[in-house]
Amino acid sequence: MDEKEDIFGDEIVADEVAEGQFSDLEIEAEESLSKDKLKDLRTKLAACEKEKQEHLDGWQRSRADFLNYKRRTEEESSQKAAQGVAKYVETLLPLLDSFALATKGTAWDTADANFKKGFEMIRSQLDSILKDLKVQTIDPKGAAFDPRYHEAIMEQPVESDAQYNTILETVQPGYQIGDTVIRAARVIVGHKA
Repeated sequence: MDEKEDIFGDEIVADEVAEGQFSDLEIEAEESLSKDKLKDLRTKLAACEKEKQEHLDGWQRSRADFLNYKRRTEEESSQKAAQGVAKYVETLLPLLDSFALATKGTAWDTADANFKKGFEMIRSQLDSILKDLKVQTIDPKGAAFDPRYHEAIMEQPVESDAQYNTILETVQPGYQIGDTVIRAARVIVGHKA
């Protein structure tokens, strides 16, 4: 009698194999083993897919967080730069007011022509600096009063409905950079008597 080993390492007698008693058992054992292995592999694959998705989600969240951080940092940097420029311009406002006062009245009218020319050249340089900094003058005479850009220092009675809540005179110009008001224009506003 010849002896053979089955898939489990057991010895099988040749006569029993010849009779076909164990061949069905071997096939069933192999199928059972394959089904179990396949089930384990599917379970492992599902776990790997889940883990992959978790890592992908985490990576995408991290990337979105980084892009948001980068955008916020750039915005904050831009805002700080704008605040610095606004603060710098704010320190120049008394100088601008002094230039405006110096050119009003009889003293300016009687001043030497060379003095006026030099004075206006200095004022022109200052205006050029402000233009480079993108500073805009707020001089709203004739416009509707807007408390975001105007500071009413006086009201004057008016007869016409068209002049009601309208700026009649700009006492002191305002300044802004973009939408940021550095100083509101000081104005006289019309109101109904």
